Amino acid sequence: MARAGGERSQRREGPECGRAGARAGRPGLSLSRSLSQQQQPRLGRRDFRLARYPSNHPKRSASGRGSKGRGGSSRPRRQLPEAFPGRSKPHRGALLRRLRPAALPGRSPASPQPAVPDCGRARSLAGAPVLPSSDRLGVPSVRRSAVAGVRARAMAAVELFSHPALLTRYRAGLCSAAALALLLITGLTYVPPLLVAYRSHGFWLKQSSYREQPTVRFRYEVLFVATTGPSPGSFLAWSTFPAFNRLQEDRLRVPLLSAREEDKNQDGKMDQLHFKLELPLQPTEHVVGVHLILLFSYQLYRMSTLVMQSMAFLQFFSPVPGSQLYMNGDLKLNQRQLLNHCGLDTRYNVSVVNGTSPFASDYDLMNIIAAYRERNVTTVFSDPNPVWMTGRVTDTPFIINATIRYPVEVILYQPGFWEMIKFAWIQYVSILLIFLWVFGRIKMFVFQNQVLTTTPVSPVLPVSPVLSYKLHQS
Repeated sequence: MARAGGERSQRREGPECGRAGARAGRPGLSLSRSLSQQQQPRLGRRDFRLARYPSNHPKRSASGRGSKGRGGSSRPRRQLPEAFPGRSKPHRGALLRRLRPAALPGRSPASPQPAVPDCGRARSLAGAPVLPSSDRLGVPSVRRSAVAGVRARAMAAVELFSHPALLTRYRAGLCSAAALALLLITGLTYVPPLLVAYRSHGFWLKQSSYREQPTVRFRYEVLFVATTGPSPGSFLAWSTFPAFNRLQEDRLRVPLLSAREEDKNQDGKMDQLHFKLELPLQPTEHVVGVHLILLFSYQLYRMSTLVMQSMAFLQFFSPVPGSQLYMNGDLKLNQRQLLNHCGLDTRYNVSVVNGTSPFASDYDLMNIIAAYRERNVTTVFSDPNPVWMTGRVTDTPFIINATIRYPVEVILYQPGFWEMIKFAWIQYVSILLIFLWVFGRIKMFVFQNQVLTTTPVSPVLPVSPVLSYKLHQS
């Protein structure tokens, strides 16, 4: 009892008890309490109390025989609690043999062994080194500490590069040489393609074009002047403007007109105009030159809406008097300025000839042509291919036959912002792909071969459930 009481007092001493036991140098100590703690989940409270004493201790033997207690009175034996409900109770002798300390050299198993108190840390026999729990599991503690330090530094750094094929992420600090090199490589990857695309011309789309057949309609407004001689007043004139006709006096001659527009492909837009003018002449009058102005309404709708009034100017001169003039040409659009990509443009939706003016200067052909050519968007009667016929019979009129076609036009316009970005992006990306491939290989070589110091972090692969079980030898 005294020894048991001493063991209890030694167990309460705390951290000093371990050092005292180590200084004692007793090689025969066993970890009876440590063993009882390992068996505690499977044993009852009484078996844990008995495990504190050696096998030959009077209390263990007395309790095992059911001896009487203090005063000679017999106490009823306590029932051991079931560690595993539903199973048969283990034999008490088997439990005591499991808790009995192992025999050491030079000491019999039945001899009493003083118990060394446990202070919360694992102990071994005297003279053996104290090993941490990681060594008992087979993983060196130094290696685990190094791995933990590397992971902590990798978590503090920034991920600079990763590649799906490498399955490794490379980390480094923001101010490290690897981060500066990565910044330089990134700049060399994205900036030079922009310079190459810009210096190769055509990077920004400044103008674009599209094809459209305009909507052209003849306005049935005509100004006609026929030259009959070399003298300044030798001409005949007529127009659809009453003010101009009043200014002509005796030089006014009313012709016979016929006009017909034709839609050949049945698309809802007129394709050509057939125009015929018959000018009656006296037997002594001869025509050596013709000036003819035909006015049209011209409209475009595909990109920007352009509405304007235009004209076709036909003229021809010959030293030999003629009887008939034939022309066949196209009414072409002439642009000195790009159209907008959207919106409504009605700047030139005014008459080419000011038919309400009472002044003769407003009907002068030079003034009309000069004012019309000031426009940035006009129409021109191109490729007329004139045919002059002579030998007019007496009392027959002078005839003008003209066929004016409305062809499909190539419209020039200034592209919008998103269209410019689209074409610039195509050129930039086509050059960027080459730089991305080249510098991608360079980055992979630098980080994979550790040309610059980084911390590679490999992914933690899941452990196979087959390898997680302990193999037992048969």
